[in-house]
Amino acid sequence: MNELNEVKNNDFISNILNKQIQKLIGKSDKSHREVAKELKNQQTNEEKQMEQTNKKLDKFYTEEDYYLNNDGSQVLETRMGFEWKDFFITEPFSSECGRFEVDPTKYYGITKDEADMIEKYNTIRGK
Repeated sequence: MNELNEVKNNDFISNILNKQIQKLIGKSDKSHREVAKELKNQQTNEEKQMEQTNKKLDKFYTEEDYYLNNDGSQVLETRMGFEWKDFFITEPFSSECGRFEVDPTKYYGITKDEADMIEKYNTIRGK
């Protein structure tokens, strides 16, 4: 009789725990394995997004080099930029020769936010 009560109690407790788990997950129609698989897929997607973000950031880097001041003198500076057709672009709103104003999205294929980030970094660092 005690064994029967223990089994009933264990089943009762298991049912309560399963219901609480289902409430926490919010997917009572799915098995634990399906939920675990979804969570793993979600984690995998987040990892892929992180890799894409890192790759995107890898295309921008800093370089220490001599740059011309407005007065013609040279100064050693660290500037952020990216490679484009064998040029290291540090002023994304100018053409590679520096003589023409360009739209960085159309000309270099970078976003406005990326161009602003480079411009801001180089403006702060250059002063």
